[in-house]
This record gives sequence, C-alpha cells and structure tokens, in this order.
Amino acid sequence: MAKDDTVVGRFSRDQLFQMIEEQPPRFAGETIEIFDSVRYVEIEPFIQEYFWEDQGSVPLGQIVGVSDASCRGLTWQEFLQRGRRMDLNLVLLEQNPEYYGGSPEKKSLSYLRIDDGGYYAYPDGEHRTCIAKFFGFFNQVEALQGVTVSLCRLDHEALALFHVLQARGFHVRAVRRKLGREDNPGWMRETFAVEFEIGVNGQKLMFDREEARQILARPQGWWSRFLKRLGN
Repeated sequence: MAKDDTVVGRFSRDQLFQMIEEQPPRFAGETIEIFDSVRYVEIEPFIQEYFWEDQGSVPLGQIVGVSDASCRGLTWQEFLQRGRRMDLNLVLLEQNPEYYGGSPEKKSLSYLRIDDGGYYAYPDGEHRTCIAKFFGFFNQVEALQGVTVSLCRLDHEALALFHVLQARGFHVRAVRRKLGREDNPGWMRETFAVEFEIGVNGQKLMFDREEARQILARPQGWWSRFLKRLGN
C-alpha cells in the first residue's frame, strides 16, 4: 500500500473510522484474544528462560490479544469503536501521532509472549495497542517501538513429566532453580532448571528431571512401598 500524506499527517477519530470502512484491514474483524492469567500462573514454574527488555520492539502483526477481560468477544474494530477509554486515546492520537509512528519510550505499555505464540498487551495498554494496529496499517508502520517486552520459554518436557507424576497420584510441585542471569541497562535474561518437590510424611523431597523419569520407570507400586519404608 502506497503512503498517503493525508494519512501520515494528523487525522481525527471520524477520519480514521472512515478509512477503516473504505479499506478495512484484515485483522479488523478478528476477535481479540484474552490472555489466560490463570493458565499463566499454572505454567509459570515451568519457565526455563525469561527475557525482559525495557525499550523493545513488537511487530504489530504478531499482537493477538490483551489481558483485559472486558474485551472478550470483541473484534479489534469493535473495540476501537466502543472501548471505554478509547475516545480519550483517540484524541491523544490526533494530538500526537508520532507517539505511534516513532520510537519514544511508552510508559506502562508492555507485552508478553510465551514461546513462539503471539504477543499480548499485559497487564494493560489495550486501548493504545488497538490504535497502534490500525495506525500501523494505514502508515506502513510494522512495529511498535519503545515498549517493554517480556519473552518466556517454557520447559515443555518438565511440564509433561509433572502431569504424568500428578496422574500417578504424586503430591508434586514444580520448583524453578535459577541457573544464571545476564543483564545490562535496559535488558535482562534469566535461565532456570525445573525440579520437582514431592511431599512425603511431612518431608519435602526434591527430584531433578532424570530422577523423575526413573521414578516413573519403576514398576507400579514401587513408589508406595518406598514411601512406606521411608515413613518407618
């Protein structure tokens, strides 16, 4: 799409809505995904790598959702039209479009991504995120600059082992042990090993991944006999 000076300049709320009607972006009718905060609490112990950047960049086409449950069931266009604080944010867009097109620091605008999934505005910033997607479409802006970015890598093997241990009747809890940290002003990376804590007769026994595999490889009933001997 060729750039149009009338689009790149300042434009009002009504002008933006008219442009969307005349040339609707493909994502306009897509339903906004809601970040599953409950699920995140469940999988957080299985994060094996966490990267944080204070002044990062997020591809607008890879932003799929927000954490605000009030957006549930809305498309991006519907949210733009009736978000509870959207009118105020659209006025700010008209006053300062460079906020979305340039790379100034964007306070309290942060994004979370798990593995290779999409980005979510988290824990807030849903209104500006929605505006940024439409602004980017009409101005050939591919990424939102100057935002806080958090990237999480899950240990899926440990998560699978955890579910098998639970299914076998173990009272198990996943525990992260920090392996290392790298940081500089503006960014930080931490790595973790996932271990398993099993409660036995008031005691807490720790097992690493290989030990958990060995426990699961034992014949049925071995663990019960082992715990009985341990309790005597």
